[in-house]
Amino acid sequence: MRASITRLARVMPEGMYYKALKAKAEVVEGDINNLLWDLAVHRYALQRVVDALWELDGIPKKSQVHQLFYPLLKSYGFRAHVARNIYSTALALVKSALVTK
Repeated sequence: MRASITRLARVMPEGMYYKALKAKAEVVEGDINNLLWDLAVHRYALQRVVDALWELDGIPKKSQVHQLFYPLLKSYGFRAHVARNIYSTALALVKSALVTK
């Protein structure tokens, strides 16, 4: 199955402190349900990593996060670069939430 993602919003107004990306996915070959399933599993895995990071007393280093979550994400069937993307995103989300408090 091939899919293409195109950005709808290309320009961010100055003075804004948040980033937003609107994306449109178009399935070129295959079934749309396969794409939706992959996105749901990705979202579930990201939420699970974020929840686990919230349970820790402090923010771990990226190498420690790799040791904690890489085997779990590989057991879900994610490829290496996708697993790295998930735990890096989760770490960034947790760090940004703790900084704003």
